[in-house]
Amino acid sequence: RGVRVIPEFDLPAHMASWAQGYEGLITDCPNVNPHPEWPRYYSPADVTNPLLYAAIAEILTELAPVFPDLFWHVGGDEPHFDCWAANPNVTAYQKAHNLNNEQLYGWFEGQYAGLVSTHGKQVVGWEEIQTTASTSPDPKTTVVEVWEGNKALAGVVEDGFSAIVSSAWYLNEGGDWTKYYSDDPMSYLPSNASAGDKARVLGGEACMWNSAFPPEPTWSQQSGPTPRLWRSSSGRRAPSRLTRPGLGSVSTGAAW
Repeated sequence: RGVRVIPEFDLPAHMASWAQGYEGLITDCPNVNPHPEWPRYYSPADVTNPLLYAAIAEILTELAPVFPDLFWHVGGDEPHFDCWAANPNVTAYQKAHNLNNEQLYGWFEGQYAGLVSTHGKQVVGWEEIQTTASTSPDPKTTVVEVWEGNKALAGVVEDGFSAIVSSAWYLNEGGDWTKYYSDDPMSYLPSNASAGDKARVLGGEACMWNSAFPPEPTWSQQSGPTPRLWRSSSGRRAPSRLTRPGLGSVSTGAAW
């Protein structure tokens, strides 16, 4: 048991805040933003800009020693390809290098993973880093986080990747905490799954949109996933010691 702090620097999407200091690091595409009320929220990184890689390298150099854990979360979810397609700088780069959006994304993820590895760390990323066409992460040094449906877990581990799950554990979706407890990650593997596939399921992560929901009442639902991850898959029913009055609102830590 213990606490592991793993930083996530999510790229290429969800990094509009970087533009507050370095505007050229993101792809400007105001005409294809799905949320006009947030003008740059969905603007992904301009992965054709060499300054982006210099910024990533500097961040890693400064922060990798601060977080001693082996893993570094690279994000990789929800790449906004429509934005790249609407940006003349990106499309010119793609034409010059004969790359479509998926290939450009795969190339970027390879570059990011390479920078991470120079600091002796291994990659954790949302499932898109493995499921998107033209990506080729190394199963030996990559953990895939399944978040768009736990049914994808079986395919991930069959491909040789270690995995964690979070799809059913977005705490801001509400509901009785026992529904989080009853979701067993191992149940998404086939009944004849090999011992190797089972071993590659490292655990899970409970997630919450802290920017949109008050953390105090929401985070208490963590008392569902935590004992599930610390309990054998044979016990599906919430144990009586966790259903006594008051214990359903105890906040506990995640495990994987």
